[in-house]
Amino acid sequence: AGLVICQLWAEGKRKIIIVVPASIRKQWQNEMIEKFGIPCVIVDGFEYRQARKNGLTNPFDRDEVVIVSITFAANKASDISAVGRWHLCVTDEAHRLRNVYKKTGNVQSKKLKELFGSVPKILLTATPLQNSLLELYGLTSFVDDRFFGSEYAFRAKYMTDSEGREGQNLELLKKRLSGIATRTIRKQVQEYVPFTSRIAMLEDFTPTDEELALYDLVSAYLQRPEIASVQARQRHLMILIYRKILASSSFAIAATLQSLVKNLEKRLKGQKPASIENIVRDVDGYEEEEEEISESDEEVPDGVEEQTVKSNKPVSSENLRTELAELLEMEALAKSIQKNAKGDALLVSIEKAFSHARKFGWSEKAVVFTESRRTQEYLLNLLSVNGYKDQITIFNGDNSGPIAKRAFALWEKERTPLEGEGLLSKAAVIREALIFEFKNYTKIMISTEAGAEGINLQFCNIVINYDLPWNPQRVEQRIGRCHRYGQKNDVVVLNFLNRSNAADRRVFELLDQKFRLFNGIFGASDEVLGAIGSGVDFERRILDIYQSCRTEAEINTAFDSLQAELAEQINQKMVETRAKLLENFDDEVSTKFKVINRRVKEDLSVMDLMLSRLVVSVLDIADYEMADGCCSIEITDSTQKAKKREFASGSYYIGRFDRQRTSDRLHIAHPAVRQLISDTKITKSDAVHHVKLCYTAGRHKISQLEPYIGKSGVWAIYKVAFEGLDTEEHLIHCVIVNENDGWTALTQELADKFVGITAESMAEYSLPLLDEQLMDTALAKTLRGLSQKIGERNEEYYDAELDRLDVYAEESLMKLQDELKKQREELAEARQRKQKAETFDERQSMRKEIHKLELAYSQLSDKIAAENKRLFEEKDKEMKTLEKKLNLRIQKTCIAKALWVME
Repeated sequence: AGLVICQLWAEGKRKIIIVVPASIRKQWQNEMIEKFGIPCVIVDGFEYRQARKNGLTNPFDRDEVVIVSITFAANKASDISAVGRWHLCVTDEAHRLRNVYKKTGNVQSKKLKELFGSVPKILLTATPLQNSLLELYGLTSFVDDRFFGSEYAFRAKYMTDSEGREGQNLELLKKRLSGIATRTIRKQVQEYVPFTSRIAMLEDFTPTDEELALYDLVSAYLQRPEIASVQARQRHLMILIYRKILASSSFAIAATLQSLVKNLEKRLKGQKPASIENIVRDVDGYEEEEEEISESDEEVPDGVEEQTVKSNKPVSSENLRTELAELLEMEALAKSIQKNAKGDALLVSIEKAFSHARKFGWSEKAVVFTESRRTQEYLLNLLSVNGYKDQITIFNGDNSGPIAKRAFALWEKERTPLEGEGLLSKAAVIREALIFEFKNYTKIMISTEAGAEGINLQFCNIVINYDLPWNPQRVEQRIGRCHRYGQKNDVVVLNFLNRSNAADRRVFELLDQKFRLFNGIFGASDEVLGAIGSGVDFERRILDIYQSCRTEAEINTAFDSLQAELAEQINQKMVETRAKLLENFDDEVSTKFKVINRRVKEDLSVMDLMLSRLVVSVLDIADYEMADGCCSIEITDSTQKAKKREFASGSYYIGRFDRQRTSDRLHIAHPAVRQLISDTKITKSDAVHHVKLCYTAGRHKISQLEPYIGKSGVWAIYKVAFEGLDTEEHLIHCVIVNENDGWTALTQELADKFVGITAESMAEYSLPLLDEQLMDTALAKTLRGLSQKIGERNEEYYDAELDRLDVYAEESLMKLQDELKKQREELAEARQRKQKAETFDERQSMRKEIHKLELAYSQLSDKIAAENKRLFEEKDKEMKTLEKKLNLRIQKTCIAKALWVME
């Protein structure tokens, strides 16, 4: 998706929108900026309001790639539509859209389908198919509503019949999907993308009596059907967050209880209670639950949740005072607890993990994840007084305070400026500074959920879940900060378990044994994580168990039921069908990746070579070395052109990324390189330039060009657009050589090699007058070859499109034709019954029934004829449009012309 966005961006097509779950918006922004150099903006509620305040009428109409959450995109559909023609929509976690075909529910999916109807789309998903082939029908209809015909036809052709027999056309379905879907699974690319393993460590702990008493009191309080401190419309969200805080630490729940006490005191005084943000500001990442719970509430049919979400009823002052007294009692108990059993277990386990690291020669680094900033503060103090003072980095949603300032000072002083740093916000720079400090100076990073996405900690290989989320996707995200491409060591995943808590025990078993998050090469498979749909929905199921079950027997029964349901979701038959339809044979994939691997290396080498020659030529660098596809450059204070272009003195290299090098890497997205290219671009295309091609001084070795050393000529570059079924642009070099007072046009292959020669401007000089027709003839010859290739591709596309329209028409009529066939059979049976009738009354009754059936048959025949006519007219219109586009229109512009001398 990033490469496609880059290509469109290079072509000047800037209306690009990325629609993703709220939890991965920042990750997309980081990846696009850091890996591709593409400016991006996340448009959420805050940014939307700020943009409006700053005078931007439509906050989505920008010269940046827009990143937006699925829910926000659906809610702001009118603004997004008002932008006009979008060039591309990329949707990640697209399996959330797969039920868009259903007649009821799926409000957001339907909104997005309507919003992006004719926009070119890329859908990304690890699990396009969960329980039914119809989910593929839904996803393809989101991309192209006419890819398949009716849902009825899809069922009839590809799905199992009433007796459970599988459709006979899976191979045909696979062939059709190959034009719109491509799938690669991780095990297929292991040869090229090596991964290390995960090693699980488990530390049991037993809470103190005071901690157990606090847990029981708060848990029982949260289990009540109605609580004055929780608004009914936010019940699910608030109870979920309070459960997380309760499981985190007594220090975290003490602060929350204090907020709830203040809220009830305000209500007793008739004042407005604090907002949800003020109550749970201790927790990072709750916005994802807030957004997705509201989304899933929108999707369920009316009435389903009446038993759990009740309207706010007036609460008497007496009841408020009773609840306040209970909260004060719980708050006092929480504040009296100064020591947590899990914290003591962390001290033991972190030393175990570091001993394990020393044994294998790994660096002693661990990232500790917690759900709460209060717990984060507690752990900072606990670890600081137990041997880790000044060895801890703190990472959370604010990233402020003395540790953040310390990290920024170190980063600013010692770090080489980030490639593309100019595009990063201050918040993003602080994030980088904290990671820099953790990598180079400290042993432990304590992070809230803010660090579970969008950051790379591959230099660390110990992940500690101090608090274990119920959402498997969040657990996978956490581990993925360290267990990722580039990790050289096995990753240790350390968890804590209170075995005396039956529900906690069963949750851990699910995450460990069913989701397999903590062991193996890949952890949770895409199949398993995708099968649960939204991880927030899964969290809600777990929450329901904690809320409704009082005894261990009830807990076990509920988890057994959930586990059975999960097993059904990850059913083997559907996994096999998915593999049959969407995966290629391993040897086929392996061969393809070998070719891709080779091509990528070749293409990168050519690009790096071109870039090396550009930099060396423009900066007039004499001190450089080419070896193993890499160009090493030294810029000194005496390199005048480099100083003029604000290149700092020092060592640089151009080539494939190499961690062992300490010098700065120059690449196409590097700010200095981008500026250099911008400065060097020709702005006046009608000017004639004078260029010396330094073949000898540039140390080139292109034997086919050596006969032209000492010769001169004319070189023109044309930008040519071929407009047909699509628009393609090409740069064409035309080179004419002056030989013995005559002119000779070089072949296109030789002309293209001129662009790689080191060059410099020179004083004006004159050449014999060139016959312009010779240049036109050389250009025309190249255009004929390109036109033929493009024409052949367009003809293939034309044939495929018309074949697809034929199939679409056939499938659109299938239901009506099957109904007509059924009516024909009913009519034949009625006529047979009339023949067997013995009395006039029976025959007369049958005649009336036959007449009624004939009328229905006639009406359906007319309906089919009308639909057939409509489909024909639609196809005819499409055919004429395609035929017009088959005729290529060529637009050419000379963007540069030069007289050249080669030495």
